[in-house]
Amino acid sequence: MGKKESLKVPIPLEEQVQVLAGDVQKERNDASRSSRKRSRALEHSPKEKGIQSRHKSRPSTHTMAGIFQVCRLARLNDFPESKDQLGIVNREVPAGSSYFFKTLLERACFDEAAGKVCKSHAKTDIRRIVQEKIPKEFQNKAFYETWLSDMAEVCKTFCDTQKSETITFWVGSDRTCAKYHVDWVPYRMLVTYHGKGTEYLPDDVYDREAFFRIPENDVILEDSKAAKFLQPWDVALFRGGPDGIVHRSPDAARETPTMLMRLDRKEYFDVIVQKKVILQQKFIVQQEGVMKAIIVNNE
Repeated sequence: MGKKESLKVPIPLEEQVQVLAGDVQKERNDASRSSRKRSRALEHSPKEKGIQSRHKSRPSTHTMAGIFQVCRLARLNDFPESKDQLGIVNREVPAGSSYFFKTLLERACFDEAAGKVCKSHAKTDIRRIVQEKIPKEFQNKAFYETWLSDMAEVCKTFCDTQKSETITFWVGSDRTCAKYHVDWVPYRMLVTYHGKGTEYLPDDVYDREAFFRIPENDVILEDSKAAKFLQPWDVALFRGGPDGIVHRSPDAARETPTMLMRLDRKEYFDVIVQKKVILQQKFIVQQEGVMKAIIVNNE
């Protein structure tokens, strides 16, 4: 007699969100344990002490508190070990980019495309994911290959930072996160290829306690000029959870054509992409007397 197949019971959305919250807390705990272990090892290893000393002697990559700014994608591998909230690689916009995306978004109804990307064949995966959304006339343009190649390289970088062979990939023109928020995922990578880059707030320019306390959180920033913006083609690695950096889609991105790529861990594909979960200011965790905003957003 054959084995009886077990029924697959759908997991309620609330439980899925709690799983994400648990993953973030586990990430923080693992990082803390890793840091303590490394500190103990340094106390007993002259060789490691030398390595740490040389590492500290590098020129600072920080331009402001909480920001880890580097000049090469590979340096983002050091970001998870830091205590910073946001890692940034500033890049030049390649020639032909503005015209390619402007005409693509004017002539094609491109909303979004998503799937899983494997590091070993990233460009092939991305081509398969987006090909049905991109008109043939644009697939035949030289810049299309430039774009695919760049997305593939950024995906590989995210794989490296997460120590994973597969990640969740999303690219689209829908940027509707008008509220300031933090991402309740351990890490998220964003690249704005066209249009206004993501708006973010360094901790010293707003009232962080008010952010978690006041539902209408647009009042947390008294001086709008204090907000910072990523630039087109910048690669940004966001740390999520209660200590994550506060950010949102800029107003301009909701009013003018734009193209954004978002990368998450592979295990979030069902929750973030297939179910298109967008939870705005859902207060379901309380820590140290301050309500923490849990949010899974598309930017």
